[in-house]
Amino acid sequence: MAWFRTLILASVMTGVALAADSGHSGEEPDLFSGTFGDALWTVVMFVVLCVVLTKVAWRPLIEALNARQTQIETQLSSAEKSQAEAKKLMTDFKAQGATLLREASERSQKEQKLATEKAQEEITLMRRQAMEDIENAKQAAQEQLWREAGDVVLELGTTVLGHAVTADDDGRMMDEAIAKMKEARQSNA
Repeated sequence: MAWFRTLILASVMTGVALAADSGHSGEEPDLFSGTFGDALWTVVMFVVLCVVLTKVAWRPLIEALNARQTQIETQLSSAEKSQAEAKKLMTDFKAQGATLLREASERSQKEQKLATEKAQEEITLMRRQAMEDIENAKQAAQEQLWREAGDVVLELGTTVLGHAVTADDDGRMMDEAIAKMKEARQSNA
């Protein structure tokens, strides 16, 4: 950097010297009026200025712009990748949601079907139990009716025969009467 300061100082001194030299001639300065030395120093100063600007300003500026361009391109590609991943995730989540909804619907239908079948089985069981209870009550009522009819027949037989029928006779006659009635009922059914 010391050479840069020296170069600037030398160019400023040259410019001052040239300005002072042109001011003593007494003529009004013209843009194109000058000596070969002035033109040479102007070209040299322009070249020096270009070299200095290339080293000090343009190269760092171009490097910074290139770095910024690279950074922007990287961010754009990263954003595109993120967008593609987001679309893929969205598609996956939609598919998972549809699958879960379908599974829940199927599970609900299965549970409803099982509940219906279980209720149907319970109804069938209750109906069968009720039929058995009715049949048992019917048989008990018939047996009760036969016993009472047997008691009436026994009393009637005692009255008609004139002597008392014993318990053994009573049991035997009851069993015979019940057996005959069951046979008659089964043959009619």
